[in-house]
Amino acid sequence: PESVMWLTMNIFDRYLSIIDTHRKILQLVAIAAYFIASKLSDNDIGTNTLTLSDACRLTDNAFNITQLKNFEYKILKTLNFHIQIPTVYNFLMYYINITYSIDNIRDNNKIDNYSANNYITLWRSQQNLNSCFSESSLLKSLACYYADRNLLEYDLIEMTSGSSALYAACCIYCARVQQSQYNTNNLPINTWPKQLEDETGYKINDLILISKIIIIHVKEECQSSITNKRQLIIKKKYSDEKYHYVAKLPLPSI
Repeated sequence: PESVMWLTMNIFDRYLSIIDTHRKILQLVAIAAYFIASKLSDNDIGTNTLTLSDACRLTDNAFNITQLKNFEYKILKTLNFHIQIPTVYNFLMYYINITYSIDNIRDNNKIDNYSANNYITLWRSQQNLNSCFSESSLLKSLACYYADRNLLEYDLIEMTSGSSALYAACCIYCARVQQSQYNTNNLPINTWPKQLEDETGYKINDLILISKIIIIHVKEECQSSITNKRQLIIKKKYSDEKYHYVAKLPLPSI
C-alpha cells in the first residue's frame, strides 16, 4: 500500500538524520524500516503482515533474520519508538477528504459542477479509452502521482523544510489546478477554497512557487534524455488504467 511506502521513507530518513550510516548497510536500514512500516500499516488494513523470512528474501538473503531483528530494534530505540507519525500520504488523504466534502456541497448546490469525464474528454477521445472515471478518484491519482514523482527531489525537500503537510498541500493544489484548467463545462472552479486554507493553514501564495517546481519536475519525464529508472517506473505506474492514466494527461500551467 501507498501508506507503507511513505511510512518507510519517513522512518528511513529520520534514522539516517540521527545516525551516521555506512552505505554498505543502507539496504539493511531500508528493509528494516519497511518491515516496521508494513507491520503498522497491515494491522490497519487487516492483511497479513510481512514476515521476517519474506523481508530477508527481498534483499536476496543479503541479511539474515537475526540481523534484521537486531536492526529493527536499533531503529525503534533510536527513534524512541516514535514511529507512526503523519506522513505525506496521511496528509494527502486528509486533504482529499476535505475536497470531497467541499465538492459534494458544491455539486448539491449546482455550483461549479464538473466531472472527471468532462476533464479528460479531449484527451480520452484521441486515445480511445473507454474506462469510467470518477472525479474523486481522479483527484487522488493526480495528487499521488505528483507526490510520488517528486519524492526524492532534493530542492523540494529544502523548499518545504521537510514539511509533509506543506508538500501534500502543494500536490493537492496542482491536482485541483489541473482539473480546473481542463474543465470543459467552462464553469469557475475554486482551486484553493477557504475550507482548504483553514484546514491546511496555507494560503495560495504559500503553495504557488513549490507547485511550479513540482510541475517542472514532472515535465522532465517527457524528455527522452531522462534515464533515471525510478522516474520511469513512476511514470509507467501512473500511466495505467488503475490510476486513470494520469501520467499521460496534459499538465497544468501554474
